Parts: sequence; C-alpha cells; structure tokens
Amino acid sequence: MDVKAKVNQLIKRCGTDNPVAIAKELGIKVMYAPLGGRKYGNYIKYKRVKTIIIDRDILPPHLFRFVFAHELGHAVCTPNENTQWLDQNTLGVNSSRVEYIANHFATELLLNDRYLQDHATSSIYALANQQGVPESFVGFKQ
Repeated sequence: MDVKAKVNQLIKRCGTDNPVAIAKELGIKVMYAPLGGRKYGNYIKYKRVKTIIIDRDILPPHLFRFVFAHELGHAVCTPNENTQWLDQNTLGVNSSRVEYIANHFATELLLNDRYLQDHATSSIYALANQQGVPESFVGFKQ
C-alpha cells in the first residue's frame, strides 16, 4: 500500500490535512469515551459503521492530533482489521503490520509535503513536535 499516495489523495479530496475534518468528511463516527485502560484511542468497524473512539481522560493534549490521525489511518488503510482481536487471538501476527501502517499514515498526514514546504525554515523535528508526532516516527518521512 502506498500510504503517502493515500494521504495525498485524501487531502486533495477533503481539502484539508486536519484529521478530525477528514473523518467528518468521510462519515466516520467519532466518540469521546473512557477506554478503560492505557489506550488513548481505538478504531472499530461494526455493522459497516466506522468509529473512532478517543479517551480524552488520559490522552495528553499534545498527542491528540497524532492519536486521532493514527485511528483515522486504521479507518482508511485497514478498515476491516480488528486489531484488538488480532492481538488477543493471533499473538499480534498481523497487528504489528496494521499498527505500522497507521503510524505511517498519521506521520504522512501531519507532516505532509505541503505542510513541510509551507514551514521550510523549521526543522522536521520542530514541526513534528508542533503537530504531536512522536520523534521516533519522523523516520517515516523520506
């Protein structure tokens, strides 16, 4: 899957790189609710309804955009994968691939080429910090 192409297509289609606005444009349901643990967000698809759930009670505000974009990545790139089921029933065999794709998607969305061009005087690490992208994921940008 060409994640970068998928991101660029979505930005063009939706006219924004804002993950919340993109979810709304795509008709993805968004809920804010406790997830009962250490998970900041979750994506589920039930009866063909895509839903992103964000736990605002424990999510650090500076990570909101990244976590939301990560869950959006699941909805867009791997919409039929249930990562919780994969983790519990296959010892994570496919979940690492699914999580890799979602992290790549979130990084490409929040640090898309247009955003980097518009802020060319700043380092990619400073921009990642502003966008809430963990430094360890900056390597997704080539």
